[in-house]
Parts: sequence; structure tokens; C-alpha cells
Amino acid sequence: MERFGVRRQIRFKASNNEEEYEALLIGMKIAHGVGARHLVAYSDSQLVVKQVEGTYEAKEEKMIQYPQQITKLRTSSESFQLTQIPREENIKADCISKLVSSLEDCRTRHITIQYLPKQRLL
Repeated sequence: MERFGVRRQIRFKASNNEEEYEALLIGMKIAHGVGARHLVAYSDSQLVVKQVEGTYEAKEEKMIQYPQQITKLRTSSESFQLTQIPREENIKADCISKLVSSLEDCRTRHITIQYLPKQRLL
């Protein structure tokens, strides 16, 4: 299994959940772009994970679109797994987001830095 790390900087006003969704969308698009067929993603946001699973329902129009986008992308994969992990265990995401100098701790082979001037929805 090959791991990719992406450091993104959101340059628009976004809630924590919107940031989580944007990160997931970017990660999935990058994975598809490099030909990945089996996707595994981790999030410390219970709300995002449950909305993607369909257990929780989003109410705001903008937030309804995020799970729909994830569903569209996941259908082009052979398998997709999104797992909720405690914030304390989200070491990989924390490591990548801080761009620490020791990449061995992250076990990451590639770092991509992207700047998002606006939301990907609408």
C-alpha cells in the first residue's frame, strides 16, 4: 500500500467540518488521479464519517452536497473505507499538516501542497 500526504491551505471561510470534507475530496481526487482503486481514509470528525455513511443527515444545502460528492467519487473505486479515529490518534494528519521535517514518522512518500482559493462545491 502506498501512502500520499497532502498539505492544503484553505483560503476561504470554512467550518471544521467543511475543512474535513475538502480534505477528503482532495485526497480522493488525488488517489483517483494516480490510479488508486482501493481507498482508505481516516477522519477524526464523527459528523463527517456518519454523514458519509448515511447514518447522519446533513441539513444545510452546502453540507448536503459534500456527502453527495464523496458518494460520486467512491463509486469509481473498487473499495472505499472511511474510518473515524480519535483526534489523539490522528497522528498522520497532524504530522502532515505541520510539515514536520522527519517524514519517516509519517511514513509518507509524497507531499503535495495545494491552496484552495474557493470551495470546490457549486
